[in-house]
Amino acid sequence: MIMNIINVNTTGVTDVSPALKLKYTITSVAGKPDRVSATIVRNEACVGYLNADREGVFGFSLPEKNNLTPPEVRQLFEAAISDIQTLFGSNEQA
Repeated sequence: MIMNIINVNTTGVTDVSPALKLKYTITSVAGKPDRVSATIVRNEACVGYLNADREGVFGFSLPEKNNLTPPEVRQLFEAAISDIQTLFGSNEQA
């Protein structure tokens, strides 16, 4: 009997700034990225989460008292969008 591998998880990290990181877990199905979840980290403490999937669902979750400045939130959001576009490919037509 041979095991049938359905999903494969890999990890990745984006350094948004010296203090901010996006720590990803990427789930691939049939060799293609299918969904991603990430922990948003500031100074090694979790301050939020995000998730996205190949179908275009995107979630970005920060608690009210996350101690992030508006520019940091913007940096995180822009980095996450860029990472997800790279991972899943852009839907834009040339």
